[in-house]
Amino acid sequence: MSGFLGTIERVGNMVPHPAIIFTVLTEPFVEPRPGRYRSGLAVEASHGLSGSEQQGLENAGRALLVFVAAGSLLTVPPMPWGILHNQDTGIMAAWRVMSALIVLISLLFLVKGYAYGRDAGTWTAFDLPLGPR
Repeated sequence: MSGFLGTIERVGNMVPHPAIIFTVLTEPFVEPRPGRYRSGLAVEASHGLSGSEQQGLENAGRALLVFVAAGSLLTVPPMPWGILHNQDTGIMAAWRVMSALIVLISLLFLVKGYAYGRDAGTWTAFDLPLGPR
């Protein structure tokens, strides 16, 4: 049996990576079958950003910088305000920020989205869909 498995292994080592095989098979055989995609929707011409959208993007960038700076100050170990760092051990593996990473990323997107939406005029009030209307 080892002779048979050895042959399979030798043949498998001569074959290229599976991603290359799938690409070679997909391009000529699978992709043409559905035909050309037609959405039926009109394509909007891009006119660039309006002044309020540009201001919203600038404020979203500023909000990102403030959020990252505040997060960096909260994780500095020797500082007394470094509350997100484990001050007892000082070991990075026991970092408190790792347990709150999902919350921090969610807060980051909330702050950036609010900063953009307030100036771009796309978010005027709490219009979140919280349930059936």
